Amino acid sequence: MDLTTKERHWLPLFGATGKLAMKKACWLNRGREAALAKTFTSIANTRVRILESWVNTQWHFLADAALYITSKNNSEWPNALQALVKRNNDLSELFIVYADGSVGSSSCTTFQGRQVDRKILDNGMQAPFLHGPYIDQLTKSIGASSSSFHDAVTLMFYQPLKVDDEVIGCLCGRVPNDVMGDLIQREAGHVYSESGDNYIFMVDSKLDPSIQSGTALSRSRFEDNTFSHGENLKSGVTTQWGTVRVNNHTEFEIRFTDPATNSCIQV
Repeated sequence: MDLTTKERHWLPLFGATGKLAMKKACWLNRGREAALAKTFTSIANTRVRILESWVNTQWHFLADAALYITSKNNSEWPNALQALVKRNNDLSELFIVYADGSVGSSSCTTFQGRQVDRKILDNGMQAPFLHGPYIDQLTKSIGASSSSFHDAVTLMFYQPLKVDDEVIGCLCGRVPNDVMGDLIQREAGHVYSESGDNYIFMVDSKLDPSIQSGTALSRSRFEDNTFSHGENLKSGVTTQWGTVRVNNHTEFEIRFTDPATNSCIQV
């Protein structure tokens, strides 16, 4: 374990993770450093491939769905959207938004007629565009899809929709963010049931600069008592700095920083 000068200064001398304990642990495991580094790199790369594969599956589905939709008359779109959303259990809603930002047809008929952010839509009309995670109360009210966890945090897929070679808007697929979170929080990805979290966190937010680097974009295993049999972040975790808790969900409420610098951890 390579520690920077600042990290060595920040660590306390004693304790389970103090300078003396960490120095001893590093010395005892000096012959395993390369193997451990390879193992953790492999795990990280596997998780990246899982996420990329899942996203590509969504894009393939939406591309095919867009072709199917445009083969139908406008009056048939609501029924077609309802049939399509049943074929993809990760989606909670499929809808069509026109170039002016108005939602014309939706698999959830009660949500037709609403408006979509034109800045986001403009990106989606130029090429397939993934927006999120972001908070949308409609996601919470529509309900969960394939994940047993559910809140308002949302992923939205925008697929350009062409009629007679002209882009008239987008076919949009709503996915509750916990669906993505489940991909990296599988029990098989942990050494034992109470081991630590697997997070996705922000590196550089270009669409929404208000989201700081290091901000959590996925759920914590210890958000509630589903996995943890001790304290959790909803009820509060006792630390030497006081009680730590989240108000609604761990996405956007937790930020990973380097304790030595109080800035984002660079990976």
